[in-house]
Amino acid sequence: MRGFLRLRDNEGAVSGAADSKRFPSLCELLRRRAEEGDACGYTFLREDGAPARLGWRELAERARQVASALARRLAPGERVLLVHPAGFDFLTALFGCLYARLLAVPLPLAGSRAGLEKFLPVMEDAGARLALTDGAHLAGARASLPGVAWEATEELVREGEPGWEGPAPEPDELAYLQYTSGSTRTPRGVMLSHANVLHNLANIDLGFRHGPDSVVVTWLPHFHDMGLIYGLLAPLYGGFPCYWMAPATFVGRPRAWLEAISAYRATHSGGPNFAYELCVRRIGPEERAGLDLGCWEVAFNGAEPVQAETLERF
Repeated sequence: MRGFLRLRDNEGAVSGAADSKRFPSLCELLRRRAEEGDACGYTFLREDGAPARLGWRELAERARQVASALARRLAPGERVLLVHPAGFDFLTALFGCLYARLLAVPLPLAGSRAGLEKFLPVMEDAGARLALTDGAHLAGARASLPGVAWEATEELVREGEPGWEGPAPEPDELAYLQYTSGSTRTPRGVMLSHANVLHNLANIDLGFRHGPDSVVVTWLPHFHDMGLIYGLLAPLYGGFPCYWMAPATFVGRPRAWLEAISAYRATHSGGPNFAYELCVRRIGPEERAGLDLGCWEVAFNGAEPVQAETLERF
């Protein structure tokens, strides 16, 4: 690893007007990437088997099918809860909502009824009539929270119309509702337009010095800002591959993160300070053998207080 990149405020910032001319919406961003085919895209690193792959063209096709099914249920502007484990169903549901001009609300998947009920205030605040999850969690979600209609994303893919097209969203149209983590206060919803997100992605792309040979490895939660914006959308914006693992994979075995960086020659990866601290504490000298992190150009640290001591030890 070549060290941590320090960025100055507004270093090389991109204007919102300039970026909206390049990609007026996240839907247009995916459409253009889909034209490049499936040679590039997302690889999900599963704990229990071989990596799974989803190219940009396939993602766009699946998302359009979901969008057509959603358009038969809801009117543009309505809100949809996305309550998925890490994996491709979440991405498919997110872009399905975007294509259907529905306001996606990414939320964490709770492992118990008590966990689901903890998010009741957020669900009520969002005002959604429909929630999407994966097939494995559908029955439990319906039983625990019957106040909202639940559907499995993969069923909507099968139901939907291939190649469906709807009216394109405007740049200032809302894309999704991002709730804060709630670590210090009640979670609050932040409304983000297509232009907001694309402007952020443009500045990330410039500030993090992405290029055609960039590769991202992420384990960050897809329902949090850093995990969604940088972990999943920044690779799509920049046009380079993303290797993605579940947060539980990293927390259970921190070396898995560094193994992925080494194996897939990742140039960009990072996380909150605790991630580096976890690596320092739980990866001994003998486990560092065989890791080659010389490819790692930009390691970012954020979303919580940064401890200089942790970075020095790492």
